[in-house]
Amino acid sequence: NRSVRIVQKKSGCVLVTAKSSIYHNYLPYDVVQKLRKKQSSIGEILDSGKVETFKSLQTIGYDSSHGTFFRTYQIICKQNIAFNIEEIFLTSLFDQIKIDV
Repeated sequence: NRSVRIVQKKSGCVLVTAKSSIYHNYLPYDVVQKLRKKQSSIGEILDSGKVETFKSLQTIGYDSSHGTFFRTYQIICKQNIAFNIEEIFLTSLFDQIKIDV
């Protein structure tokens, strides 16, 4: 299992949290070793390892009790589920990020 938080540098506010279940049996050994180090994102590791995958969106929605948006998806590798991922986005995300145009 792996948990990650994306934090805004200036304010330190958490923008996104993600929880992943990883099924190591369906991934190349070198990819599993890099995942265990937790130094790069799952996408970067899969890309650098040239692992062919696709995402299968399972759910997307809004949790009114917590005021968050969420999505869950699977990453499929060689016709097997290699990852189950849940991402939670703060509804105030756009308030937290100020983009100068």
